[in-house]
Amino acid sequence: MTDEVDVAGRVERPPVVRAATDSDAARTRRAWPVVWVLMTVYAVNILDRQIMSMLGNKISLDLGLNDSQLGLLGGLGFSAVYFLFALPWGWIADRPHASRLWVISGALAVWSSMTAFCGLAQSFGQLLLGRMGVAAGEAGCVAPAQSLIAEAVPRAHLARALAVFSLGVPLGSFVGRALGGGLSDAVGWRNTFFFVGAPGLLLAVLLLLVFKDGGPRALQPTVPRLREPTFRKAIGQILRSRTIIYIALGNVLTSALNAGMGFWGMMHFQRNLGLTAGETGLWLGLQGGLTGLLGTVLGGWVADRFGAQQPRHYMTPAVVGMLVAPPLLLLTWSTNIWWAAILLMAIPAMSDNLTYGGAGAAKQRLLTSDVRASATAMVSMITILVGSGGGVTLLGLASDVVRSHLPATAAPHESIRYVLMGSAFLFVLPAFFYWRAGHHVESELARFERA
Repeated sequence: MTDEVDVAGRVERPPVVRAATDSDAARTRRAWPVVWVLMTVYAVNILDRQIMSMLGNKISLDLGLNDSQLGLLGGLGFSAVYFLFALPWGWIADRPHASRLWVISGALAVWSSMTAFCGLAQSFGQLLLGRMGVAAGEAGCVAPAQSLIAEAVPRAHLARALAVFSLGVPLGSFVGRALGGGLSDAVGWRNTFFFVGAPGLLLAVLLLLVFKDGGPRALQPTVPRLREPTFRKAIGQILRSRTIIYIALGNVLTSALNAGMGFWGMMHFQRNLGLTAGETGLWLGLQGGLTGLLGTVLGGWVADRFGAQQPRHYMTPAVVGMLVAPPLLLLTWSTNIWWAAILLMAIPAMSDNLTYGGAGAAKQRLLTSDVRASATAMVSMITILVGSGGGVTLLGLASDVVRSHLPATAAPHESIRYVLMGSAFLFVLPAFFYWRAGHHVESELARFERA
């Protein structure tokens, strides 16, 4: 019997009469409003996370920061704290009577408040503290949301539902780039942090008002208390699945490359191609938003269309997407024509988003409902710490190293171009890991569903 979840995110485990009588169509109709709202929350999550890439140049000039410090603010300074807080948030969400929408709303309020706090920073240390607060809150979004969706949506529609949720990535990136760049030019970086943080606080309240079952009643026990989720069980389910391990390795590398190129690519367009922060945000935001929406929806549709019968095809969009990227990215970073670079980047930007639906569906189907949030949080912890944090930080350090070896006649900001060009070739590595995941997923799903 498949577990049910109400709109508050409370796990309704057997015996529950509704789970046995409701049709998949009825479950899907109840689930989609929650999926779309969670997508909006995820977009705010990405917006507040990505805003540093738009404001970095102005912050560095105002506070006198170098590339290594900027890399720390956008990388390990954020991801290390995310790593520490992701698992506690996931454990809370997996408790039998926990309301996952309350968990997500609380996390949203934390990271939005700390985003606004960043606008008050007068030094590198204060700004780093603010970014750490943002990370502590953002760690409570993805794992509880994906767990809720996986239990609320029938498996035939799961890849598409997770793809819709993942639309928050391109949507948040688009708004962050377009709005962040324009606000930065108009009102300065400090006020931009205030403007970006405020809507999240409002959304945190609306989330509970719209879904009234997510209010105080969601904290009251409504089913017999079951055994609490254990970290050992979550770790065991991850380690027993080669599919999940290979997906995690692919996600780490993809996250590192995308985060590094996203953060430092913004700097490249401003430093080497002559665009302002507002212009960079507008054009890259439009391009990334449109291609991201297309790639995410297409990847989810392909994964559901072919993966339902042959689960190895859950991973096919991810493999194809990673292999398409390197040659076009090499051309992107080598040209000095800004509009040509944006056009060349369109297909790799779309390809990067093909992974979300299928990889997410495969992972969620191989986890039991009582540890889904905890196990997802564990995978996210590694992805954010080693991937997003390491990618931004390492590319910043590499830029400083390359700059120190440039000839005297070279422009100093060319260092980031060379680092980006070298990184483009590395997308073949996550392609390999996603391919290996597809090799194992069908047999593992068959064993899991027989157990």
